[in-house]
Amino acid sequence: LPSSLSLLILARALQCYCEGHCPGNLQNGTCETRPGGSCFAAVEEVTDDETGLTVPEWSHGCMPPEQNGGLLQCKVGVQSPQIHGKSIVCCDGEDFCNKDLLPEYVPKTTTPPPMSNVTDHNGHHTLALLASFIICAVAFIVVVIAAYVIFKKREKRKPHCLIDSVCNPNLSPLADLVEQSSGSGSGLPLLVQRTIAKQIQMVHSVGKGRYGEVWLANWEACTITCRNESYPHMLKTLALSLASGLAHLHTEIFGTPGKPAISHRDIKSKNILVKRNGQCAIADFGLAVKYSSESDEIEIANNTRVGTRRYMAPEALNETLDTTVFESFKQADMYSLGLVFWEMARRCISTIRGTKNTTCEDYALPYQDVVPSDPSFEDMYAVVCVKGVRPPIPLRWQDEEILVVLSKMMQECWHPNPAVRLTALRVKKTLGKLETDCSIKIV
Repeated sequence: LPSSLSLLILARALQCYCEGHCPGNLQNGTCETRPGGSCFAAVEEVTDDETGLTVPEWSHGCMPPEQNGGLLQCKVGVQSPQIHGKSIVCCDGEDFCNKDLLPEYVPKTTTPPPMSNVTDHNGHHTLALLASFIICAVAFIVVVIAAYVIFKKREKRKPHCLIDSVCNPNLSPLADLVEQSSGSGSGLPLLVQRTIAKQIQMVHSVGKGRYGEVWLANWEACTITCRNESYPHMLKTLALSLASGLAHLHTEIFGTPGKPAISHRDIKSKNILVKRNGQCAIADFGLAVKYSSESDEIEIANNTRVGTRRYMAPEALNETLDTTVFESFKQADMYSLGLVFWEMARRCISTIRGTKNTTCEDYALPYQDVVPSDPSFEDMYAVVCVKGVRPPIPLRWQDEEILVVLSKMMQECWHPNPAVRLTALRVKKTLGKLETDCSIKIV
């Protein structure tokens, strides 16, 4: 036989130890070569995915006969050199001869992570810095814009100068005089207000609208503009909001949430607050009483002689007020409301008939001309109950629609018979109808 045929006959299959390169995805253990094959042990440098370091990876298995020889292939009994981090050694002397084989491995110096990872890390860091800078810049711009808008709004709210032309330098400017104040927060001293009003000479009207009129005037060689606000319109707002508040108190509301009916028992001008929009708010409920229709009980103190004596109803002064009927307290509130309306109407400016001049009465408390500044219970009883005195109604009130309506309502509110007095709801509806149906003359 030829020599090659004799080698094939002599060759036999080997059983090898396998680990990492087992055929057919078998588990680590045993593999069998074809005749002429060999067993191998190999080592290869790989990169650890977690640490990024280079580490050796060992493997064992079977080598087919066609792969014996050549670069990085099995040469039985010959140690293959380590090239590109790989080394292999083979054997075919006996079964499992590769189990104890150790190919030559010279470890390299530990290398840092690949440059691509470093580059990516640096790129992320740069993006983070850029994003932070952009966010800070946008926030700064927003703050600057907001500050500018607030500044502009405050500038618009500042009052404009009242002087339209250059005044005599020897005279005190109007703006300086207007800014005089005692520092108490009460505004201009009364003397300053009256002095300026008497010195102003009206020239002619330069503009007129629904809520006011602007006049050109002279004041100590200065040309100024004066604005006459619509005091009748302001009075209507004050009266309507006050009546609406009292009607809400007197009304019992059922449901969730509800409220009992409430009588204030101390309605007077000092207990009426005025908000910025010109509407009234009722304050000081220290003497208020509550009534619930479900329990039919009135929560009230035993003493009926309470509240401000000047604003007490006749039935409270003569001690005929029925404390067992809640309507009696509501009727007493309406008497006090009529007196407050009288105080408000006195300060409403109206035009003198046949002229362009305006006028109003000086402020006065109810019954100021017939009782002392701090009247006693007996003083008020003698004036209100015995003499039947009521505050006077000036003739000029007949020239303004709102004053005509208010004068009629206040006389009905302070009627000596409580049952005749108007209710708060009736007053509210009358004033509300006046706002929508009546045309108020603006002066």
